[in-house]
Amino acid sequence: MSYMNGTWSTVASSHYSRLYYASGVLADGRLIVAGGEYSSGGSETTRTEIYDPVANVWADLAAPAGWPQIGDAPCAVLQDGRFFLGAIADNRTAFWNPATGVWTAGPNKLNTRGSEESWTLMPDNSIVTADCFGHPNAERWLPSTNTWVSAGVTVPDLVLPNSFEIGAGLTLTDGRAFYIGATPHTSIYTQPTIPTGT
Repeated sequence: MSYMNGTWSTVASSHYSRLYYASGVLADGRLIVAGGEYSSGGSETTRTEIYDPVANVWADLAAPAGWPQIGDAPCAVLQDGRFFLGAIADNRTAFWNPATGVWTAGPNKLNTRGSEESWTLMPDNSIVTADCFGHPNAERWLPSTNTWVSAGVTVPDLVLPNSFEIGAGLTLTDGRAFYIGATPHTSIYTQPTIPTGT
């Protein structure tokens, strides 16, 4: 298969329209989409779906128990296949296991809420994020202890103060994380041998 010579084709429509939402491609090729800041399922919806590309069907999935909103939540697909989701209104997190189809509570973030964040999966399976509410602070989730720890501060501040927006965060081939600010700045996170980083 060649991505350069590939073609586009229409597939089954999702049950809900969405704009600004959490999503990830699972190890088995299925797609999970959760929430939506704007959606036919409601504003900051909790509607979650799984798309199976082989069967070309969408299936509804319950949201994490007790979550009133998902909206445009931060997320990451971990190396072990789990989908890791952050809450937008508080500091809760949750894991969805595609093998069992069950949500379990994750560790609370240090920051008061995960709204607008970009979570970046690092080579060691940790996650680093620049806090949008609490900027310019950054934090990192450590899989070995299942805890969030401080990751210092971004230099310079990447978050737009009046909207708490930030751009994308991605892992570079050398293992560092590159963050695009909503301000006219970018920043690079270097993962050290100690938990925090610079």
